[in-house]
Amino acid sequence: MHLGDLGSPVVQCGLFLILYNNVVNLIPPAVHARLYVGLNVLVLIILWSYAHRYWNFRPADAGIRAGGFWTSLGLGICLAAIIIIPFYIALVILPKIGISLPAIHLDEVDQEGLIRRLLVRIPVGTVLFEEMLFRGIFLGLLLREQNRPRALIVSSFVFGVWHIVPALKVMFRNFGVSSILPGIGMFILGIIGAVIAGYVFGWVRIRKNNIIGPVIAHLLINDTALVLIYFMWRA
Repeated sequence: MHLGDLGSPVVQCGLFLILYNNVVNLIPPAVHARLYVGLNVLVLIILWSYAHRYWNFRPADAGIRAGGFWTSLGLGICLAAIIIIPFYIALVILPKIGISLPAIHLDEVDQEGLIRRLLVRIPVGTVLFEEMLFRGIFLGLLLREQNRPRALIVSSFVFGVWHIVPALKVMFRNFGVSSILPGIGMFILGIIGAVIAGYVFGWVRIRKNNIIGPVIAHLLINDTALVLIYFMWRA
């Protein structure tokens, strides 16, 4: 199989991943927010069913297995700590040494909205959805045909492309036209960060052939980051 073969499961899945999130994020924010969790769950079910029927894809191919569960879980927790602790320290120290951070704007910033994000939107609509798509189905398909280094590079690159339109939305919401250069810098850093995150999550998934590690790391990082931003960094 070659990555340029349009009939291959890898290319079909990769093209879907490149297009889906970027197109869906063009929906008006108020509408997208209401559809977010339900639409993502529906898309995941459809893609999983399609992969199972037409690509002979099984849960074990996605790293859904008992073997390596606890080691993968431990790796995920350690990875989350490596990301979260420096982020928290930076939020505490930078203002004290005179470095001001641009305020982050959050939608649904009341406590009810925060809880809904922490318990439903992030765990189900973001973490489960993205991890099953990328470290589950897509990486699983890549590993059938590619060696591990190439599979990790391709999956992490596509994970970065997946975030292009969402990163642009964050850039314009927080910086606007008047601060376009800092915004572009944050946009580029955001995409690079997504590529790196995709690579590291993929490495954790491959390490013990179990998806629980990247799932728990992704969940802890996103939920904790939201809490820290809500209480320490938001506009």
